Amino acid sequence: MLIAGSMRFLALALGASFSIYFVVLLARKPKARLADRLLLASLAALAVWQATSAIQLFQSANVSREEPALYLAGLVGLAAAPSFLLHLSIVWAKARGYLALPGYLVAPAMFWLLASGRDRPYQVWLCVSLAAAAVLCVTAARHSEARHERRFLGVLAAALLAIPVSGALGGSALVAAAAAMPAAALGHFVYRYNVLNLIISKRVVFAIVLGMVFAVYLTIVNAVVENTGREYAASEDLTRLILIFAAGLVWLPLYGWMTRFFSKRTQLYADFSKRVIEEAARILSLGERLQFLAKELGTSFSLHKVLLVIPEEPSLRGEFGAAAADSAAVERTAELARAGRADMIHRDRTDDAELSSLLAQLGFNYLFPLWYEDRLTGLLFLDTSPHVFLEENEPILAGLGGQISHSIITCRAVEEKIGLERALATQEHLASLGKVAATIAHEIKNPLSSIKTLAQLMKEDPEVSDRYSRDLGYMIGETDRLNRSVQQLLSFSRPLPEQREELDLSDLLETMAQFLSRQCERDDIHIRTSIAPRIRLKQASPEAIKQIVLNLLLNAVQATGAGGEVCLEARTEDGQVLITVSDCGPGIPDEIRQKIFEPFFTTKQKGTGLG
Repeated sequence: MLIAGSMRFLALALGASFSIYFVVLLARKPKARLADRLLLASLAALAVWQATSAIQLFQSANVSREEPALYLAGLVGLAAAPSFLLHLSIVWAKARGYLALPGYLVAPAMFWLLASGRDRPYQVWLCVSLAAAAVLCVTAARHSEARHERRFLGVLAAALLAIPVSGALGGSALVAAAAAMPAAALGHFVYRYNVLNLIISKRVVFAIVLGMVFAVYLTIVNAVVENTGREYAASEDLTRLILIFAAGLVWLPLYGWMTRFFSKRTQLYADFSKRVIEEAARILSLGERLQFLAKELGTSFSLHKVLLVIPEEPSLRGEFGAAAADSAAVERTAELARAGRADMIHRDRTDDAELSSLLAQLGFNYLFPLWYEDRLTGLLFLDTSPHVFLEENEPILAGLGGQISHSIITCRAVEEKIGLERALATQEHLASLGKVAATIAHEIKNPLSSIKTLAQLMKEDPEVSDRYSRDLGYMIGETDRLNRSVQQLLSFSRPLPEQREELDLSDLLETMAQFLSRQCERDDIHIRTSIAPRIRLKQASPEAIKQIVLNLLLNAVQATGAGGEVCLEARTEDGQVLITVSDCGPGIPDEIRQKIFEPFFTTKQKGTGLG
């Protein structure tokens, strides 16, 4: 009898504790919806019945009297709970809201019947309500997209059906235990998956488990003491003392487990700070470092997706778990993050509707802006699915954000240093080439002049010209080509100071296009222009612009076959001048695209790579 009463009291007390805890969570939840308020009302009504029943059970065992107020309060909770629960399941199933009205109309009658001692009609009403709520939960589960939500609604339906089944089997302790099952199911899914956007801390779970263990242990102690006292009346106190002292032996391994449990987060932070950041420091490429950090974050914190991106260069990013994202959305998110100056943003907690919408569009529920002093160095997007919240990991990741930001800044500084060193080495190399080119050009220029002069003199001789006119023309042409190459080498080695003046760019480009068009007519290549009128540059070098555009046009003509078209366009955009040269040729292969601006690089047999 004592064990049955103790188990019933324990089930009622635990059920009331669970229900009250979730009532507090739901009451503190921001942006509560109708379903949240109905769940709060259902749990509150259930908690009133469980708490008053537990208090009455305790009073009857100790003072042998009951409080009428407690009894009536328990009946109010008992009568109201089915109506709230039925309305909640109707909302979850997205059925018509007026279907919940009969439940509220029946509730006062159920209270009157219970107060009158006629329990049978209420039992029928409770069974019908719980069965209907279970069916509606299953219906809602079938329409839910999230797997964990489907499982939660299915388990909740089973827990609701367990209450009338336990009543049919008999036993008040079994009914009390079954009544605690819906709140226990809710607790499990909130802890594992943050359903309904609620959080149960691991420390709370630990405290609940520890309390349950000691409550069960004390119940066992009392049961053993009662049985021992029947045979050995003098040994009750000694038995109780021995059993309580034995709990100390259990405490030693439990204490070790507690220590490991509470230090796990700290160890994770220390390990990431030491191992991962140090390994990342060995990676000199920023893109590769971002990829490494994103992968380590995803695996260390069991995340679904991670995106680590540089706001100024959205293409420079590290991804984990197929975390590709739209660059425009990332840039807009960066703008909002700079304006808000927050260290952590959750999609369901932020008051910024646009930022919440952007996170939903990108497929993430957390954003950690990475700050280095007052500068936004990066954005860390996280998808914690199937969980909604990071819980204890939130402050850890917020703390790691500073280290990741410092790692990004350091890598950028290293890249810039390496780039400057490479640029300096390239300049020194080009300077050496320039000196060699100048020397070679001077050595070649004088003999070329002599060869051209002799060829021209021989061509003036009628007898020689008749026999060798074609060969002499070829010699003069090739000499001119070599002279142009020598002149390019001299210009590269000793660039002349630019003469800047006001320039009518439209007129210059039209003149160049007309001149080149006449030369291309024989090759059946058409030069088309689309040049905005009256484009004037206040400080420009006509020779430099002419050389650049002419080289581009000549390259386009050489890449275009007979019957093709080369287009020269010029227009102003946002206060700047845009000149475009396009052709219908094969284009520049990807493998050499990065080299086309390097001096002396050419794909032509007779080219110098200086055009």
